[in-house]
Amino acid sequence: MKRVQLCLAAMALAVSCSIAHGAPVLVNGSLTGSIANAGVPTGWSVTSPSPDTMDQDNNVGGPFGGFGATPTASPDGGTWVGFARDGSFIESFGQVVAGFDVGSSYDLSWYHANFGYTPGGYTGDNAVEVLLDGIVMGSGALRSLSEGWVDETISFVATAASHRIDFRLRETARSYHSIDGIRLSDSTGTVPEPLSLGLVAVGLLGVAASRRGSRAAR
Repeated sequence: MKRVQLCLAAMALAVSCSIAHGAPVLVNGSLTGSIANAGVPTGWSVTSPSPDTMDQDNNVGGPFGGFGATPTASPDGGTWVGFARDGSFIESFGQVVAGFDVGSSYDLSWYHANFGYTPGGYTGDNAVEVLLDGIVMGSGALRSLSEGWVDETISFVATAASHRIDFRLRETARSYHSIDGIRLSDSTGTVPEPLSLGLVAVGLLGVAASRRGSRAAR
C-alpha cells in the first residue's frame, strides 16, 4: 500500500509540474536545410519574400553573389538564413509556435551576424526585429559589417496558447544580415493553475499518508 501511495504522489507532482509550465515547441531552430536562394528551411515559412538559406561557403545560393565580409561558421553549425532590407523592401520569415502558457514569460534567443551582400551594396548596419502575431515586440542590437556571430535575447509574455513569431531587419538601411540558432525557453517560474494546485495537494496527501502508514507499521 505504501508503495502505491508513493507512486500516486510522484505521478501527481510530475503531472502538476508539466501543466504549470508551458512547453512551446519551436521547429528547426537550427535552421538546417539545403542551400537555396529564396528559400527557408523546413518548419519555417516566408512572410515577405525572399530570405535565403546558406552557410559560410555559400551566400544566397552560391551563384547569385558574394559576402561583403569574410563569414565564419555559425555557433549552431550548419546552414543559416540570410535576409535583406532596403527601405520598404523587407524580407522576413517565421512560424506558428504552440504550447504557450498564457501570462507566462518566455525568452527568445538567436545568433546574429552581419556579413553583408556585395551586389547592390547591402552592407549597412541593422538589427534583428521580432514580431509576435504581426506586432513588433522587440529587437536585438545594431550590428556593423564584419561583426561576427552574437547571441541575442528578448523576453515576452504569452497572451495566447499559440503565437506566430517572425524575424526581419529593423532599420531601413540597405543591408543583408544572417540569423541562426533560434531558441525559445520559459524565463520565469509560472504560478500553478487551479488544476495544478489540486494535483500538488493530492501528491502531498499521498506522501503524508505513506508516512502515517510507515509509522503505524513500526
